[in-house]
Amino acid sequence: MSANLASLERRLRKLEECRTGSAAIYLAWGITRAKANGALQHARDIGTVAPRDEAVALVWPDDTPAPLSRWVLLGRKHEEKFADRELEILIETFEIEAVRRERAAAAAKGEDLSDLDDTDVRIRIMRRESRDLTGDLRMLAIRKNPHVKTHWAAPGTGLVRACECPTCLTGETAPHVQYPIHRAKFQAWLDRYVPNDGLFA
Repeated sequence: MSANLASLERRLRKLEECRTGSAAIYLAWGITRAKANGALQHARDIGTVAPRDEAVALVWPDDTPAPLSRWVLLGRKHEEKFADRELEILIETFEIEAVRRERAAAAAKGEDLSDLDDTDVRIRIMRRESRDLTGDLRMLAIRKNPHVKTHWAAPGTGLVRACECPTCLTGETAPHVQYPIHRAKFQAWLDRYVPNDGLFA
């Protein structure tokens, strides 16, 4: 998770040219968009967040309680302050905003990005800004192609032998069915977005 956090810190520093000091951002959490926006507005109303501060309203989509709204500092030494799921949502939200800004900046220059999807634009940003392009591209590829849920077989011959549960019998969680599907999808993603980078050669 450190690589994600360091990458996020680099991108935030690039985008917040109007700020100085630490790479800090206020996270306003809510279980709905309205509640997240309300939490951010409340923070602004009471002065916790100033007009020029970096802040984001985030929706917590899980059944577990939402994290506390708070200021956070980005960087490797602050990693332990984030739950994995919280950081995952933060990164995705930040990248959506980065794509929006990239498209807006391109449009202002008369550049047409309509033939690029959001992943193309994310990779475009990485190629321009990343200090560890191979590492960042690998992380993006893995995030976009998460491991499938499979059941390991009971002790016996072969590592990918299906067990006898109903979902393995249908192939839904059978390793020998799902692994080839996952490998094919992963390779198709690599061929589509980063065909010449040799990320996993």
